[in-house]
Amino acid sequence: MSFSINTISLISDKSIFASVSSGTAIIINDAAERIAYSFKPHKTMTVTDVDMLTYQVGNITGVNFKMRFETDNAGVPSGTVVGAETAAFAGVNTTGANYRPTGLQALGSSAVLTINVTYWLVLWVDSGTPDASNYIQGARYGARSNGETLRHYDGINWTNTTVVTLTGLFIVKEGVNYHGFAPNAYSISRTTRTDIFSTNKQGIKFRVGVLNTLVGISFIVTKSGSPNNLVVTVYEGSTSKYTQTMLVADIPIQATNKCYFSSPVQLAKDTDCYIVLSQESDGGSDTADYDLYIYPIDSTYINAMMPANYRFVYGTASDPTTLSVSTTEIPGLVPIIFDPETELDCAAGGGGMIVHPGFNGGMNG
Repeated sequence: MSFSINTISLISDKSIFASVSSGTAIIINDAAERIAYSFKPHKTMTVTDVDMLTYQVGNITGVNFKMRFETDNAGVPSGTVVGAETAAFAGVNTTGANYRPTGLQALGSSAVLTINVTYWLVLWVDSGTPDASNYIQGARYGARSNGETLRHYDGINWTNTTVVTLTGLFIVKEGVNYHGFAPNAYSISRTTRTDIFSTNKQGIKFRVGVLNTLVGISFIVTKSGSPNNLVVTVYEGSTSKYTQTMLVADIPIQATNKCYFSSPVQLAKDTDCYIVLSQESDGGSDTADYDLYIYPIDSTYINAMMPANYRFVYGTASDPTTLSVSTTEIPGLVPIIFDPETELDCAAGGGGMIVHPGFNGGMNG
């Protein structure tokens, strides 16, 4: 599970594959400045640690920062601390500009955050002096899902800078669980696994908590050269349940493909199922192939993003249950499932992915 700012909302309402970008007005290039991200927890939780994604420019070695949670006061941080601030931690020495997580920082005392209450995560300079060439900047996700806001403090107040209504990126730790948008999952990229050609396959492993009907898939791929048609095979365990072929000419590159099946496929609940992509007749070559797009992530945080039974798979095996399972990639392939209870597909806008409420724990476990 995770905050309402994370992938549950970003996939179902927007697109997980929007670009991460720095917030031009959300910058700390003076010791008096601060940046803050607002959010609403999806559950009441006791947070012990926090990690924030930042955009760092130049060399900020010698500049130390702190973070803390504050309550909200009319749309700005109130100054009232929840729990206690972190100890001071050093900025990262960078060569040029780069997105950098602060690393998981322990709070001085745990912060108890109440469900659906607005809080602010505030970052500020504890010691050292950033300047116009060496500074830290707020990083943001290219979507706003639940009223999240980034704000900038110029040393006097929070209100004289344009409000940036885009989602900030951070995670928190509650016991052994992580919540939020993992700060080192930076941007969409094609997987580095072997491309889809010959017997090489890519796909997903998943399961749902209710008896369900699979009506198609939504996915993003790139293709090189002139590959054969793309074959989509659905498995329930190791048993093939359905196959459909997509013509190569009908598959756009680096854009959302939606493949609706000519015959819906019923899949059992609480059973490992697989959707596997391969080339027709095991054709193609390393220069005539397909590649799924993925969202790279540190394996430590993947369970904060999706359930343990939803994973990217790859390999050459004909039995999907023996394919390799990745814990460092969020796959750009999602089942489109008909819900007999709601009769509703939850589709992402603007070329995003599709989420279904029947997934165990949602998309975030």
